[in-house]
Amino acid sequence: TLITPNIDEATVLTGKSIRDIREMQEAAKIWTDNFHTDILIKGGHLEGDIMFDLLCTTEFMHIYKERKIESSNLHGTGCTLSSAIATCLAKGYPIQKSIQCAKTYITEAIMAGKELHIGNGNGPLWHFPDSIAQI
Repeated sequence: TLITPNIDEATVLTGKSIRDIREMQEAAKIWTDNFHTDILIKGGHLEGDIMFDLLCTTEFMHIYKERKIESSNLHGTGCTLSSAIATCLAKGYPIQKSIQCAKTYITEAIMAGKELHIGNGNGPLWHFPDSIAQI
C-alpha cells in the first residue's frame, strides 16, 4: 500500500539524487509511475530548519511541512512512523489522514524524548506521549 523511505533510501530506489522538495517530487513520481503504489518520502535529512515529507499517490501529491526538532534521540523514528501509519490505516482512516495522525504522534514522541539520556549515542524517542490515544 505504502512505502516510507527516507531520502537516502529513496535515492537508491529511484536512482535519482534528492536534495530538495522538487527532487523529492520527481523521484516520487518515478516510483508511482513505475510501480503504481504510494510512497511517502521522509525528508528529515534535508538541509534547513523545516522538514518536508512528501506523499505521492497515483492520484495526488501532498507535502507535509514541519519545523525540525533538535534532538539526539531520534533512533527508531522511521519504524515508529510506519507502524503508526499502518495502525491508522487498519482503523480505516484514508492514507492522508493516517499519515497526518502518525506524524502528530511521532512529533510528540520526539518532543517527549528529546531530553532523555538512555545509553550512548543516538537515543530513542519516547513512545508514550500524551497523544498516544489518538492512534
